[in-house]
Amino acid sequence: MRPLPLFVVATALATIGAAAPAHAAAAEPDTIHTWRGDQPNERFGWAVSQLGDIDRDGVREAIIGAARHSDDQGRLTGHTDVRSGRTGKLLHRFTGAPEDVHGYAMADAGDVNRDGVPDIAVGATGEARLACFDTPRPGRIYVYSGRTGRELLKVDGEMNGDQFGAAVGAAGDVDRDGRGDLVVGAPCHDGPAGSDAGKAYILSGRTGKVLRTHDGAEAGDALGWGAAGLGDITGDHRADYIVGAKDAGPGDRGLAYVYDGRRGTTRFTLAGNEKSYDFGWFFVATAGRVDGDRVPDIYVGDFCGEDASDQCALPAGQAYVFSGRTGERLHLFRGDQPNDGAGPGRAAGDVDRDGRDDIAVGFYSSSAGASQAGRLVVYSGRTGRILRDLRSSVANELLGYDAVGIGDVDRDGRVDLLVSAAGNDTVYVIGT
Repeated sequence: MRPLPLFVVATALATIGAAAPAHAAAAEPDTIHTWRGDQPNERFGWAVSQLGDIDRDGVREAIIGAARHSDDQGRLTGHTDVRSGRTGKLLHRFTGAPEDVHGYAMADAGDVNRDGVPDIAVGATGEARLACFDTPRPGRIYVYSGRTGRELLKVDGEMNGDQFGAAVGAAGDVDRDGRGDLVVGAPCHDGPAGSDAGKAYILSGRTGKVLRTHDGAEAGDALGWGAAGLGDITGDHRADYIVGAKDAGPGDRGLAYVYDGRRGTTRFTLAGNEKSYDFGWFFVATAGRVDGDRVPDIYVGDFCGEDASDQCALPAGQAYVFSGRTGERLHLFRGDQPNDGAGPGRAAGDVDRDGRDDIAVGFYSSSAGASQAGRLVVYSGRTGRILRDLRSSVANELLGYDAVGIGDVDRDGRVDLLVSAAGNDTVYVIGT
Protein backbone atom coordinates (compact mmCIF):
# COMPACT_ATOMS: atom_id res chain seq x y z
CA MET A 1 0.00 0.00 0.00
CA ARG A 2 1.36 3.40 -0.95
CA PRO A 3 2.00 6.06 1.68
CA LEU A 4 -0.75 8.67 1.72
CA PRO A 5 -0.54 12.47 1.59
CA LEU A 6 -0.72 14.40 4.84
CA PHE A 7 -4.10 16.16 4.91
CA VAL A 8 -3.51 19.07 7.28
CA VAL A 9 -5.58 22.24 6.75
CA ALA A 10 -5.79 26.11 6.29
CA THR A 11 -8.12 28.74 4.53
CA ALA A 12 -8.90 32.41 4.03
CA LEU A 13 -7.74 34.41 1.10
CA ALA A 14 -4.51 36.36 1.39
CA THR A 15 -6.66 39.42 0.88
CA ILE A 16 -8.91 38.37 3.76
CA GLY A 17 -6.49 39.38 6.46
CA ALA A 18 -3.96 38.22 9.00
CA ALA A 19 -3.54 34.68 10.23
CA ALA A 20 -6.33 33.63 12.56
CA PRO A 21 -7.24 30.67 14.77
CA ALA A 22 -9.39 27.84 13.46
CA HIS A 23 -12.94 28.94 12.65
CA ALA A 24 -11.99 32.63 12.80
CA ALA A 25 -14.37 34.86 10.86
CA ALA A 26 -13.17 36.37 7.59
CA ALA A 27 -14.42 39.48 5.82
CA GLU A 28 -13.42 39.90 2.21
CA PRO A 29 -15.29 41.92 -0.44
CA ASP A 30 -15.33 39.12 -3.02
CA THR A 31 -16.56 36.47 -0.58
CA ILE A 32 -20.26 35.98 -1.35
CA HIS A 33 -20.92 33.18 1.16
CA THR A 34 -18.94 31.64 4.01
CA TRP A 35 -20.29 28.39 5.45
CA ARG A 36 -18.80 26.61 8.44
CA GLY A 37 -19.16 23.09 9.77
CA ASP A 38 -20.88 22.11 13.00
CA GLN A 39 -18.05 20.11 14.50
CA PRO A 40 -14.28 20.63 14.63
CA ASN A 41 -12.40 18.29 12.29
CA GLU A 42 -15.54 16.98 10.58
CA ARG A 43 -13.91 17.93 7.25
CA PHE A 44 -16.78 20.14 6.19
CA GLY A 45 -15.87 20.66 2.54
CA TRP A 46 -14.30 17.20 2.14
CA ALA A 47 -15.85 17.42 -1.31
CA VAL A 48 -18.09 20.01 -2.97
CA SER A 49 -20.21 20.11 -6.10
CA GLN A 50 -22.38 22.55 -7.95
CA LEU A 51 -26.05 21.63 -8.29
CA GLY A 52 -28.68 22.82 -10.73
CA ASP A 53 -31.29 25.32 -9.57
CA ILE A 54 -33.57 23.38 -7.19
CA ASP A 55 -35.29 26.34 -5.48
CA ARG A 56 -36.26 28.02 -8.74
CA ASP A 57 -34.51 31.34 -8.09
CA GLY A 58 -32.47 31.27 -11.29
CA VAL A 59 -29.03 30.34 -9.87
CA ARG A 60 -27.19 27.14 -9.00
CA GLU A 61 -26.85 25.64 -5.55
CA ALA A 62 -23.93 24.08 -3.65
CA ILE A 63 -23.54 20.53 -2.31
CA ILE A 64 -21.06 20.14 0.57
CA GLY A 65 -19.88 16.95 2.25
CA ALA A 66 -18.68 16.57 5.83
CA ALA A 67 -17.50 12.98 5.66
CA ARG A 68 -15.94 12.85 9.13
CA HIS A 69 -18.87 14.20 11.10
CA SER A 70 -19.49 12.00 14.16
CA ASP A 71 -22.65 11.24 16.12
CA ASP A 72 -22.85 11.50 19.91
CA GLN A 73 -21.32 8.03 20.21
CA GLY A 74 -18.29 8.93 18.11
CA ARG A 75 -19.41 7.00 15.02
CA LEU A 76 -18.57 8.46 11.61
CA THR A 77 -22.00 9.13 10.20
CA GLY A 78 -21.00 12.01 7.94
CA HIS A 79 -23.51 14.41 6.48
CA THR A 80 -24.12 16.32 3.25
CA ASP A 81 -25.62 19.80 2.99
CA VAL A 82 -27.33 21.55 0.09
CA ARG A 83 -27.08 25.35 0.22
CA SER A 84 -28.84 27.99 -1.84
CA GLY A 85 -26.40 29.67 -4.19
CA ARG A 86 -28.31 32.96 -3.99
CA THR A 87 -29.09 33.30 -0.27
CA GLY A 88 -26.74 30.77 1.34
CA LYS A 89 -29.70 29.21 3.16
CA LEU A 90 -29.57 25.51 4.10
CA LEU A 91 -32.04 23.81 1.77
CA HIS A 92 -31.42 20.16 2.72
CA ARG A 93 -29.27 18.18 5.15
CA PHE A 94 -28.74 14.46 4.64
CA THR A 95 -27.16 12.52 7.52
CA GLY A 96 -25.62 9.08 7.20
CA ALA A 97 -26.17 5.95 9.25
CA PRO A 98 -23.51 4.98 11.85
CA GLU A 99 -20.13 4.47 10.12
CA ASP A 100 -21.54 5.48 6.73
CA VAL A 101 -18.97 8.25 6.09
CA HIS A 102 -21.75 10.04 4.24
CA GLY A 103 -20.54 12.90 2.02
CA TYR A 104 -17.36 11.20 0.82
CA ALA A 105 -18.47 12.01 -2.74
CA MET A 106 -21.45 13.78 -4.27
CA ALA A 107 -22.84 15.01 -7.56
CA ASP A 108 -25.77 16.60 -9.31
CA ALA A 109 -27.52 13.39 -10.40
CA GLY A 110 -29.67 15.00 -13.06
CA ASP A 111 -33.44 14.58 -12.93
CA VAL A 112 -33.83 11.05 -11.57
CA ASN A 113 -37.55 11.15 -10.66
CA ARG A 114 -38.76 13.25 -13.60
CA ASP A 115 -40.16 16.11 -11.55
CA GLY A 116 -38.22 18.74 -13.48
CA VAL A 117 -35.73 19.42 -10.63
CA PRO A 118 -32.15 18.11 -10.38
CA ASP A 119 -31.57 15.43 -7.74
CA ILE A 120 -28.55 14.68 -5.54
CA ALA A 121 -26.30 11.59 -5.43
CA VAL A 122 -24.08 11.00 -2.38
CA GLY A 123 -21.41 8.38 -1.77
CA ALA A 124 -20.95 6.82 1.69
CA THR A 125 -17.93 4.49 1.54
CA GLY A 126 -18.03 3.17 5.11
CA GLU A 127 -14.29 3.86 5.39
CA ALA A 128 -12.64 7.18 6.19
CA ARG A 129 -9.04 6.16 5.51
CA LEU A 130 -7.65 6.95 2.06
CA ALA A 131 -6.70 3.44 0.95
CA CYS A 132 -8.17 -0.06 0.61
CA PHE A 133 -8.73 -1.87 3.92
CA ASP A 134 -10.72 -4.88 5.07
CA THR A 135 -13.86 -3.30 6.52
CA PRO A 136 -17.23 -4.79 7.47
CA ARG A 137 -19.12 -2.48 5.10
CA PRO A 138 -19.31 -2.48 1.30
CA GLY A 139 -20.14 1.21 0.95
CA ARG A 140 -23.32 2.61 -0.53
CA ILE A 141 -24.83 5.48 -2.46
CA TYR A 142 -27.93 7.50 -1.77
CA VAL A 143 -30.03 9.51 -4.19
CA TYR A 144 -32.24 12.30 -2.84
CA SER A 145 -34.95 14.43 -4.39
CA GLY A 146 -33.72 17.95 -5.01
CA ARG A 147 -37.26 19.28 -4.67
CA THR A 148 -38.29 17.63 -1.38
CA GLY A 149 -35.13 16.06 0.08
CA ARG A 150 -36.82 12.66 0.16
CA GLU A 151 -34.59 9.59 -0.21
CA LEU A 152 -35.24 8.13 -3.67
CA LEU A 153 -32.66 5.35 -3.76
CA LYS A 154 -30.17 3.54 -1.53
CA VAL A 155 -27.84 1.07 -3.24
CA ASP A 156 -25.18 -0.99 -1.43
CA GLY A 157 -21.94 -2.27 -2.92
CA GLU A 158 -21.29 -5.91 -3.67
CA MET A 159 -18.72 -6.91 -1.07
CA ASN A 160 -17.41 -5.66 2.25
CA GLY A 161 -14.41 -3.38 1.79
CA ASP A 162 -15.31 -2.36 -1.78
CA GLN A 163 -15.68 1.33 -0.83
CA PHE A 164 -18.58 1.55 -3.23
CA GLY A 165 -19.48 5.25 -3.49
CA ALA A 166 -15.91 6.56 -3.38
CA ALA A 167 -16.88 8.50 -6.52
CA VAL A 168 -20.27 9.33 -8.02
CA GLY A 169 -21.32 11.21 -11.11
CA ALA A 170 -24.18 11.79 -13.51
CA ALA A 171 -24.02 9.38 -16.47
CA GLY A 172 -26.89 10.86 -18.46
CA ASP A 173 -29.82 8.74 -19.59
CA VAL A 174 -28.01 5.49 -20.45
CA ASP A 175 -31.08 3.23 -20.63
CA ARG A 176 -33.24 5.81 -22.42
CA ASP A 177 -36.06 5.76 -19.87
CA GLY A 178 -36.15 9.54 -19.59
CA ARG A 179 -34.35 9.62 -16.22
CA GLY A 180 -30.80 10.42 -15.20
CA ASP A 181 -28.49 7.47 -14.49
CA LEU A 182 -25.32 7.31 -12.37
CA VAL A 183 -21.67 6.30 -12.59
CA VAL A 184 -20.31 4.96 -9.28
CA GLY A 185 -16.81 3.83 -8.32
CA ALA A 186 -15.84 0.93 -6.03
CA PRO A 187 -12.01 1.16 -6.14
CA CYS A 188 -11.30 -1.60 -3.61
CA HIS A 189 -13.41 -4.29 -5.29
CA ASP A 190 -11.63 -7.59 -5.89
CA GLY A 191 -12.45 -8.25 -9.53
CA PRO A 192 -11.49 -10.78 -12.20
CA ALA A 193 -8.01 -9.24 -12.44
CA GLY A 194 -7.33 -9.61 -8.71
CA SER A 195 -7.36 -7.82 -5.38
CA ASP A 196 -8.27 -4.11 -5.40
CA ALA A 197 -8.55 -4.03 -9.18
CA GLY A 198 -11.61 -1.84 -8.66
CA LYS A 199 -14.89 -1.58 -10.48
CA ALA A 200 -17.17 1.09 -11.91
CA TYR A 201 -20.93 0.74 -12.23
CA ILE A 202 -23.58 2.44 -14.31
CA LEU A 203 -26.80 2.38 -12.28
CA SER A 204 -30.33 3.16 -13.29
CA GLY A 205 -31.42 6.35 -11.59
CA ARG A 206 -34.99 5.07 -11.52
CA THR A 207 -34.46 1.64 -9.95
CA GLY A 208 -30.81 1.40 -8.88
CA LYS A 209 -30.38 -1.61 -11.17
CA VAL A 210 -26.89 -2.22 -12.58
CA LEU A 211 -26.94 -1.34 -16.27
CA ARG A 212 -23.25 -1.80 -17.04
CA THR A 213 -19.93 -2.43 -15.27
CA HIS A 214 -16.23 -1.85 -15.96
CA ASP A 215 -13.54 -3.85 -14.14
CA GLY A 216 -10.00 -2.77 -13.34
CA ALA A 217 -7.46 -4.23 -15.74
CA GLU A 218 -4.97 -5.47 -13.14
CA ALA A 219 -4.80 -6.21 -9.44
CA GLY A 220 -4.25 -3.03 -7.46
CA ASP A 221 -5.41 -0.67 -10.24
CA ALA A 222 -8.12 0.82 -7.98
CA LEU A 223 -10.51 1.68 -10.80
CA GLY A 224 -13.19 3.94 -9.36
CA TRP A 225 -11.32 6.36 -7.08
CA GLY A 226 -12.65 9.06 -9.41
CA ALA A 227 -15.74 9.14 -11.65
CA ALA A 228 -17.79 11.83 -13.37
CA GLY A 229 -20.04 12.63 -16.26
CA LEU A 230 -18.50 14.58 -19.13
CA GLY A 231 -21.42 15.60 -21.29
CA ASP A 232 -21.51 14.60 -24.96
CA ILE A 233 -17.95 14.27 -26.26
CA THR A 234 -18.73 11.72 -29.00
CA GLY A 235 -21.31 13.84 -30.83
CA ASP A 236 -24.06 11.21 -30.63
CA HIS A 237 -26.32 13.27 -28.35
CA ARG A 238 -25.66 10.90 -25.45
CA ALA A 239 -23.67 11.73 -22.33
CA ASP A 240 -20.24 10.15 -21.84
CA TYR A 241 -18.28 9.59 -18.62
CA ILE A 242 -14.81 9.15 -17.10
CA VAL A 243 -13.42 6.82 -14.41
CA GLY A 244 -10.02 7.17 -12.72
CA ALA A 245 -7.73 4.29 -11.68
CA LYS A 246 -5.05 5.94 -9.57
CA ASP A 247 -2.66 2.96 -9.46
CA ALA A 248 -3.06 1.71 -13.03
CA GLY A 249 -0.60 1.85 -15.90
CA PRO A 250 3.19 2.07 -16.12
CA GLY A 251 4.79 2.50 -12.73
CA ASP A 252 1.31 2.43 -11.11
CA ARG A 253 1.11 6.18 -11.77
CA GLY A 254 -2.56 6.18 -12.72
CA LEU A 255 -4.82 6.23 -15.76
CA ALA A 256 -8.24 7.68 -16.52
CA TYR A 257 -10.64 5.94 -18.88
CA VAL A 258 -13.12 7.91 -20.96
CA TYR A 259 -16.14 5.81 -21.94
CA ASP A 260 -18.70 6.15 -24.70
CA GLY A 261 -21.98 6.45 -22.81
CA ARG A 262 -24.08 4.78 -25.48
CA ARG A 263 -21.87 1.78 -26.19
CA GLY A 264 -19.86 1.44 -22.99
CA THR A 265 -16.63 1.16 -24.98
CA THR A 266 -13.40 2.97 -24.12
CA ARG A 267 -13.08 6.21 -26.07
CA PHE A 268 -9.67 7.28 -24.68
CA THR A 269 -7.23 6.19 -22.05
CA LEU A 270 -5.58 9.26 -20.51
CA ALA A 271 -2.24 9.26 -18.69
CA GLY A 272 0.03 11.74 -16.99
CA ASN A 273 3.81 11.81 -17.26
CA GLU A 274 6.85 10.32 -15.55
CA LYS A 275 6.31 12.65 -12.56
CA SER A 276 2.70 11.60 -12.02
CA TYR A 277 1.94 9.56 -8.94
CA ASP A 278 -1.83 9.15 -8.42
CA PHE A 279 -3.24 10.49 -11.69
CA GLY A 280 -7.04 10.31 -11.57
CA TRP A 281 -7.49 10.14 -7.79
CA PHE A 282 -10.78 11.93 -6.98
CA PHE A 283 -10.37 14.73 -9.51
CA VAL A 284 -11.64 13.60 -12.91
CA ALA A 285 -14.28 15.87 -14.44
CA THR A 286 -15.36 18.00 -17.33
CA ALA A 287 -13.18 21.04 -17.95
CA GLY A 288 -15.91 22.79 -19.91
CA ARG A 289 -15.20 24.03 -23.41
CA VAL A 290 -11.57 25.08 -23.30
CA ASP A 291 -10.20 24.77 -26.84
CA GLY A 292 -13.09 26.31 -28.79
CA ASP A 293 -14.20 23.21 -30.72
CA ARG A 294 -17.61 22.93 -28.99
CA VAL A 295 -16.76 19.54 -27.47
CA PRO A 296 -16.45 19.41 -23.67
CA ASP A 297 -12.85 18.96 -22.55
CA ILE A 298 -11.53 16.90 -19.63
CA TYR A 299 -9.84 17.70 -16.31
CA VAL A 300 -7.64 15.21 -14.40
CA GLY A 301 -5.79 16.09 -11.20
CA ASP A 302 -2.84 14.46 -9.46
CA PHE A 303 -2.17 16.21 -6.16
CA CYS A 304 0.60 13.68 -5.37
CA GLY A 305 2.54 14.37 -8.60
CA GLU A 306 5.87 16.16 -9.01
CA ASP A 307 7.38 14.86 -5.75
CA ALA A 308 11.18 14.59 -5.63
CA SER A 309 10.89 11.61 -3.27
CA ASP A 310 8.30 9.91 -5.53
CA GLN A 311 6.41 9.00 -2.35
CA CYS A 312 3.74 11.74 -2.13
CA ALA A 313 5.60 13.17 0.86
CA LEU A 314 5.99 16.78 -0.36
CA PRO A 315 4.25 16.87 -3.73
CA ALA A 316 4.08 20.01 -5.86
CA GLY A 317 1.08 18.45 -7.63
CA GLN A 318 -0.26 18.47 -11.18
CA ALA A 319 -3.48 19.29 -13.03
CA TYR A 320 -4.11 18.30 -16.65
CA VAL A 321 -6.61 19.42 -19.28
CA PHE A 322 -7.23 17.15 -22.28
CA SER A 323 -9.21 17.66 -25.47
CA GLY A 324 -12.53 15.87 -25.30
CA ARG A 325 -12.47 15.46 -29.06
CA THR A 326 -9.00 13.95 -29.54
CA GLY A 327 -7.66 13.11 -26.06
CA GLU A 328 -4.65 15.37 -26.73
CA ARG A 329 -3.18 17.19 -23.74
CA LEU A 330 -4.04 20.90 -23.83
CA HIS A 331 -2.56 22.12 -20.54
CA LEU A 332 -0.44 20.91 -17.64
CA PHE A 333 -0.55 23.12 -14.53
CA ARG A 334 2.06 22.42 -11.84
CA GLY A 335 2.54 23.40 -8.25
CA ASP A 336 5.32 25.90 -7.66
CA GLN A 337 6.80 24.48 -4.48
CA PRO A 338 7.14 21.15 -2.67
CA ASN A 339 3.92 20.38 -0.76
CA ASP A 340 1.73 22.73 -2.82
CA GLY A 341 -0.54 19.76 -3.56
CA ALA A 342 -1.89 21.24 -6.80
CA GLY A 343 -4.59 19.15 -8.45
CA PRO A 344 -8.00 19.52 -6.76
CA GLY A 345 -10.36 21.40 -9.05
CA ARG A 346 -12.08 21.44 -12.44
CA ALA A 347 -13.98 23.86 -14.68
CA ALA A 348 -14.34 27.40 -13.34
CA GLY A 349 -16.60 28.78 -16.06
CA ASP A 350 -15.67 31.73 -18.29
CA VAL A 351 -13.88 33.97 -15.77
CA ASP A 352 -12.24 36.34 -18.27
CA ARG A 353 -15.27 36.39 -20.59
CA ASP A 354 -13.34 35.40 -23.70
CA GLY A 355 -15.85 32.74 -24.75
CA ARG A 356 -13.79 29.83 -23.35
CA ASP A 357 -14.09 28.05 -20.03
CA ASP A 358 -11.29 28.58 -17.53
CA ILE A 359 -9.83 26.20 -14.95
CA ALA A 360 -9.80 26.37 -11.13
CA VAL A 361 -6.91 24.50 -9.47
CA GLY A 362 -6.51 24.17 -5.72
CA PHE A 363 -3.00 24.19 -4.25
CA TYR A 364 -4.55 22.87 -1.08
CA SER A 365 -1.42 22.51 1.11
CA SER A 366 0.45 25.56 -0.21
CA SER A 367 2.25 27.73 2.35
CA ALA A 368 2.40 30.77 0.06
CA GLY A 369 0.24 32.84 2.45
CA ALA A 370 0.75 30.97 5.73
CA SER A 371 1.79 27.49 6.76
CA GLN A 372 -0.39 25.05 4.77
CA ALA A 373 -3.02 27.72 4.38
CA GLY A 374 -3.72 26.77 0.78
CA ARG A 375 -4.22 28.66 -2.43
CA LEU A 376 -6.58 28.78 -5.40
CA VAL A 377 -5.32 29.60 -8.90
CA VAL A 378 -7.62 30.21 -11.87
CA TYR A 379 -6.01 29.67 -15.27
CA SER A 380 -7.20 30.81 -18.68
CA GLY A 381 -8.53 27.84 -20.60
CA ARG A 382 -7.49 29.48 -23.85
CA THR A 383 -3.90 30.52 -23.01
CA GLY A 384 -3.05 28.85 -19.69
CA ARG A 385 -2.06 32.17 -18.08
CA ILE A 386 -3.02 32.93 -14.48
CA LEU A 387 -6.24 34.96 -14.16
CA ARG A 388 -6.71 34.86 -10.38
CA ASP A 389 -4.34 33.89 -7.55
CA LEU A 390 -6.04 33.70 -4.13
CA ARG A 391 -3.87 32.79 -1.15
CA SER A 392 -5.10 31.98 2.31
CA SER A 393 -3.49 33.61 5.30
CA VAL A 394 -5.06 31.23 7.85
CA ALA A 395 -2.56 28.53 8.80
CA ASN A 396 -3.68 24.95 8.16
CA GLU A 397 -6.93 25.97 6.43
CA LEU A 398 -6.22 24.12 3.15
CA LEU A 399 -7.91 26.53 0.78
CA GLY A 400 -8.38 24.68 -2.50
CA TYR A 401 -9.11 21.27 -0.96
CA ASP A 402 -11.79 21.20 -3.65
CA ALA A 403 -12.97 23.85 -6.11
CA VAL A 404 -15.43 24.26 -8.98
CA GLY A 405 -17.26 27.03 -10.79
CA ILE A 406 -20.84 27.55 -9.58
CA GLY A 407 -22.06 30.08 -12.15
CA ASP A 408 -23.17 33.64 -11.40
CA VAL A 409 -24.90 33.30 -8.02
CA ASP A 410 -24.88 37.02 -7.15
CA ARG A 411 -26.04 38.11 -10.61
CA ASP A 412 -23.23 40.57 -11.20
CA GLY A 413 -22.49 39.23 -14.66
CA ARG A 414 -19.40 37.25 -13.59
CA VAL A 415 -18.99 33.58 -12.69
CA ASP A 416 -18.37 32.63 -9.07
CA LEU A 417 -16.34 29.83 -7.48
CA LEU A 418 -17.27 27.22 -4.87
CA VAL A 419 -14.09 26.60 -2.84
CA SER A 420 -13.41 24.29 0.11
CA ALA A 421 -11.07 24.99 3.00
CA ALA A 422 -11.73 21.67 4.71
CA GLY A 423 -8.84 21.95 7.16
CA ASN A 424 -10.76 24.77 8.79
CA ASP A 425 -14.19 23.17 8.16
CA THR A 426 -15.10 26.10 5.92
CA VAL A 427 -16.50 26.50 2.42
CA TYR A 428 -16.60 29.77 0.47
CA VAL A 429 -18.36 31.09 -2.58
CA ILE A 430 -15.96 33.63 -4.05
CA GLY A 431 -16.69 36.15 -6.78
CA THR A 432 -14.36 36.61 -9.72
